Amino acid sequence: MKRAIFLSVLFCITLISNGQSDFREGFVINQNQDTIFGQIKYKEANSNYHYCQFKGLDSQDIISYKAGEIIGYGFKNDKYFESKKIEAVDQTSETVLLEVLIRGMVTLYKYDKVFYIEKAGYGLLKLSNKTTEETAGGAVTETESRNYIGILSVLLSDCTEISSGITRTSYGEKSFTDLIEKYNKSMNSPVVIYKDKKPWVHARFGIAGGLINSGIVLEASTNIFDHLGPFGRSNSPIGGVSFEILAPRFNEKISVHSDFLFSKSNYDSFNEEDMFGKNTKNYVTIDMTHLKIPIGLRYTFQGKKLSTFLNIGLSETFTLSSKSDWIQEVRYVTLFDTYQDEALGISKSEPGMWGGAGISKSIGKGLNLNLELRFEKTDGINGEDFFAVTKSNVTSFQFLIGISTK
Repeated sequence: MKRAIFLSVLFCITLISNGQSDFREGFVINQNQDTIFGQIKYKEANSNYHYCQFKGLDSQDIISYKAGEIIGYGFKNDKYFESKKIEAVDQTSETVLLEVLIRGMVTLYKYDKVFYIEKAGYGLLKLSNKTTEETAGGAVTETESRNYIGILSVLLSDCTEISSGITRTSYGEKSFTDLIEKYNKSMNSPVVIYKDKKPWVHARFGIAGGLINSGIVLEASTNIFDHLGPFGRSNSPIGGVSFEILAPRFNEKISVHSDFLFSKSNYDSFNEEDMFGKNTKNYVTIDMTHLKIPIGLRYTFQGKKLSTFLNIGLSETFTLSSKSDWIQEVRYVTLFDTYQDEALGISKSEPGMWGGAGISKSIGKGLNLNLELRFEKTDGINGEDFFAVTKSNVTSFQFLIGISTK
């Protein structure tokens, strides 16, 4: 067991270290307005607004460009950032790299979770939406200022086609993007949407199968349940379908992943006791069929040839069928007797937690091959027994191989 845990940890560390370098095709525009093509490190972090790491086409040297040192930088068919001065927290100005969401007669920018808008004659304006908390009758309510509605109403007042939709605009990237896109198109302005090829929501589907190695530990506070355990570990196949939900325009590294996996488990135990000339042998067999539904967050490290990922989340294991047999043989001098009964009540579900790591490799235009190692721990299999004195937990290692859409 210790060897398996050590190898699992080593496997995870190897996967993470393998996926740390994610340089993608991109460009930098220097202060002379020259466009230099190369590779830029892709990050989903606030550091994007302050600097970029660039490698030239014929060099492996990494150059860091800070905000103000360049006009801007961007990725092929993806994000673009531009140096701009904004008001800092201390009300002084600072130069940062704003992400350009839409460029046109009206241009929309993003800085972390704050948005800016720019139009000729108005300059760069912040779209603010302060939230205040009020307490009344012991209940706390939050109120949004929605100050951005007034700014949008003024800057977009020359387009009657969208005027009715301004007041319904919520504070968020998709809502602002849709509004500014409609404005520019209505005004026949050339529009550039830098992340246009990225969908707002994307789903992946797949199938997966492999092996599951599980073990059960039962604890009883009375010797009435001395016949339970210790149990040997169970090895069986596991398989089913998977799905994953991403929001690539917001963050392409974080997604929600879930599976519907079917598996079987078989646990056997034998113990023997000699006391005062009485020999007792207990044989216990527990057979179950499960439906496992893990759901959790997946963080993906993009690599040139392989992508690696980490998972963590909650799970629910439903018992579709179960059987627990207990055979006891008692021998005392010349007397011999056999008893047979149910070993314990089996619960209908097992809540738990899970985590894992894996690798993904493209095997075509629309498919990925995935390998994954998971660890799961559930609350156990015992249901409501007569004395309500047994506790259990189940731990499992799962090795899965599957195919999914991109």
